[in-house]
Amino acid sequence: MVAITVLVMIITGPVTLAANSLKAASTARNNFIAANLAQEGIELIRLYRTNNVIQCTSNCDNVWMKDIRNGADNCNGSCYIDAKTFTLQHCSGQCPFLNIDSNGFYGYSGGTVTAFRRTISVQNVGGTSDAFRVVVTMNWNERFGNQTIVLEEIIHNWIQ
Repeated sequence: MVAITVLVMIITGPVTLAANSLKAASTARNNFIAANLAQEGIELIRLYRTNNVIQCTSNCDNVWMKDIRNGADNCNGSCYIDAKTFTLQHCSGQCPFLNIDSNGFYGYSGGTVTAFRRTISVQNVGGTSDAFRVVVTMNWNERFGNQTIVLEEIIHNWIQ
């Protein structure tokens, strides 16, 4: 009886350690992916802003936030940008889940649905039209519960 008890104790330790290691590895992997997808959301807003400026031909003072802060598909509440098609869409309710294609690229069209949901919002800073706070929220659900990462950046009207 004593030998069986000792044997069970010897086996339980490494099994528990292995289970905790798998949990930590899964959490770290998803945190890494979510942090990179959040950064990509910031970069997509920056690129959209730059595209607005490049495409402007006249009276370009206030065009830098075109479609990001005005228009039918805007980020006043929440929105998402597809990195593949570079389209900005307003979210009614929750934004859709990201998909991953066979090449490992994330987007909203084609591929396999992932657990990651990216929501972007753009808010005025201090009531001025020359600075906006971009907030990217990544949500995902894994076996160990719901997870969230929030990334913020302030972008300015650099045209002036």
